[in-house]
Amino acid sequence: MRYPTRRIAPNVRMQIRPQNRSSLVSRRTAAILRRSNKRRRPKVNWSAVTSGITALTAVGALIFTALSLNATRDQVSVTQQGQFTERYSRAVEQLGQQGPDQLQIRLGGIYALERLAHDSPRDQPTIVEVLATFVRATAANMLDEFRQGFACIPDAPKTPLPDIQAALTVLSRRDRTHDNNTIVDLSQTCLRGANLSGMNLSGADLAHANLYGADLTGTNLNDANLGLANFAQTTLTDVNLIGANLTGANLTNAYLSDAHLNHANLSFTDFGNSYLGGADLSEASFDSTNLAHADLTNAKLIRAHVNSSNFQYADLSYTDLNHAALSEAWFVSAKLRHADLTNADLYGANLAHADLFSADLTGANLTNADLYGTNLSGAEHNSSTLVTNSNADGTTSGKWW
Repeated sequence: MRYPTRRIAPNVRMQIRPQNRSSLVSRRTAAILRRSNKRRRPKVNWSAVTSGITALTAVGALIFTALSLNATRDQVSVTQQGQFTERYSRAVEQLGQQGPDQLQIRLGGIYALERLAHDSPRDQPTIVEVLATFVRATAANMLDEFRQGFACIPDAPKTPLPDIQAALTVLSRRDRTHDNNTIVDLSQTCLRGANLSGMNLSGADLAHANLYGADLTGTNLNDANLGLANFAQTTLTDVNLIGANLTGANLTNAYLSDAHLNHANLSFTDFGNSYLGGADLSEASFDSTNLAHADLTNAKLIRAHVNSSNFQYADLSYTDLNHAALSEAWFVSAKLRHADLTNADLYGANLAHADLFSADLTGANLTNADLYGTNLSGAEHNSSTLVTNSNADGTTSGKWW
């Protein structure tokens, strides 16, 4: 009897003894299972696992650090606000000190509030109101509104007290982007002789204020409320009054060279004897305004509304009045030499004895105008220039109709 044989290699036989068959099968099965397990279980990339754990640990550390920083920041903010509150209270307390001997303390409070507004912009609106109230409370006591109509009392200083001037200076140099629409209220104050040169008081309220003889050279007062304010003999060179309300204001003998008054409300304003040379008053409103004896040489009144205003003896030589509404205005004995009155409306205007030598009246409306003794020599005109029912006589020179 032959034992089973297995081909191991060509022409090679190996006899398998019966007693080794079962162990051989077991070993073969184990080998197959090991090969199968090796195919099913991929090798673990321990380097990647380690890198992932390290990254997660770093992220966790960052989150913890961020939370700690936020908590610290909140604590710092609370502490900082407490310091701001303490600084504010101390500055206000200094500001409230009365008497000439406490001037230095008040000045310290004013400049402390300025620094606080810089360090804490969100507190600036409150600081602006505090400083403006300080000026009003102090300077308003110098007005005698009942006896003299908002004039400064006789004993008032010719210039503001140092602390008032300091408060005005601090108010003007603030960063207006942090105002949150807060208005600087300086109404009904005596600021006679104040130095407001170059200050930014845009949108401020100076109604009924007395600024007699003050210096406002280059001051920004656009959109400011200056109704019934006193600017007599005030220097307003290159001042910005665009869109400002000057209704009923007193600007007699004021100096407004190159001033900007575009779109300003100048109704019932008194510019008597004032100098407005080179000023821009385009599209301004002059209803019943007094400009008698005013100097408006080279000024611009383009499309201005100057109805029923007084220009008697005013000098408007070389003034640009293009498309201006001048109906029923009073130009008696006024100088309008070389003035540009192109398409101007002079309906019913009184131009008696006015000098319009070489003025441009192209397209102008002179209907019902008073031209007695008017000098129209060399005045330009065309078929659109209306002189219907105008009053002229033998003293009217340069008459073309």
